[in-house]
Amino acid sequence: MNQLRSASPGDNSRRPLPAAGNWSEAVTRREPQSPLWIAFSGPAATLRVSGVIDESTRTLFTAALIKAAGSTQDSLHIDASRVTFCDLAGLRAIVSLAAQQAPAKRITLAGLPREAATILCILGWDATTGLAVLPARPHARTALGRQPGGRAHSRGHDVRPC
Repeated sequence: MNQLRSASPGDNSRRPLPAAGNWSEAVTRREPQSPLWIAFSGPAATLRVSGVIDESTRTLFTAALIKAAGSTQDSLHIDASRVTFCDLAGLRAIVSLAAQQAPAKRITLAGLPREAATILCILGWDATTGLAVLPARPHARTALGRQPGGRAHSRGHDVRPC
């Protein structure tokens, strides 16, 4: 990884990183809640998210989504297999990004916690243009069904989490 940086939610000293290459960011909080770690890797443009996406980590999560979408790839894979909790605002950030980027870029979301995936389906957000939601699985690599070049097997909305 090119850079590893740790920041708190109120840290204004962070400067934006270029979307190209590999990068990671983290927010640490006091217990009992978990921290959030985000790492981007190319060339398959995968954003790996681990921890809790909630009010205290939403700013960092949204900024990381925007930064990752700024890559030169035509698709972005979000590996959420290590996310322990994602609130409604976190889901809204993913869905909004997909809607804004479509049709130029496709967002593939894999490994979302089952509860969050169910909420996504109930709201109908899993049918958002530009978003492919793959079923919750133990490992996002399995759910993404990697082919050579890092593309998912899924085409369109034929694979749904609920």
